[in-house]
Amino acid sequence: MIVEFGSGVSTFVLAKCLEMNGTGRLISFDHSPAFAELTRRQLERQRLSADIRVVPLRPSESADHPGFWYDANDLPHAIDLIIVDGPPASLHPETRGSAGPATFAKLRNGGMVLLDDAHRSGERKILSRWRRAYPDIEFSNVDTMKGTVVGRRIGDGFSSEIRSARQRSAPGETIETAAKGALVL
Repeated sequence: MIVEFGSGVSTFVLAKCLEMNGTGRLISFDHSPAFAELTRRQLERQRLSADIRVVPLRPSESADHPGFWYDANDLPHAIDLIIVDGPPASLHPETRGSAGPATFAKLRNGGMVLLDDAHRSGERKILSRWRRAYPDIEFSNVDTMKGTVVGRRIGDGFSSEIRSARQRSAPGETIETAAKGALVL
């Protein structure tokens, strides 16, 4: 189960991956009816499918995460991958931070979250807050053109070897380094 916020090119990539795997479901939320329709048409041309939903943005309910967030009340019970590529930072530099309180409780053990545009100062502030608020999610930066944050929920679904490696890791060391390859993204 993949939930995406902000449809577009990533929607095509995800839909193609699901098709190649022969299983899975993608729900993509967008606040722009025109952009969502464009994405739908492009998917149709490629004979790919995704559940693209147009929902309004509403002011964030979190004091720690100012800005706006999607009015997406019908999220799946359990999510394997959350893609945060919206709303646009032009609304507020830290507007994507609301993804945490709005969705992370539904992220499965071992599930992942991707935050796009991580080189921006607003996203760096978001990451700092997420690290404090969600200690059960291991976050790391991936050096891409615009920057990407990858988070993985480390919970009871993981082996005791990985959990103990996380406890032994040095400050700033990632779980991937500490576990010496035991966890592969």
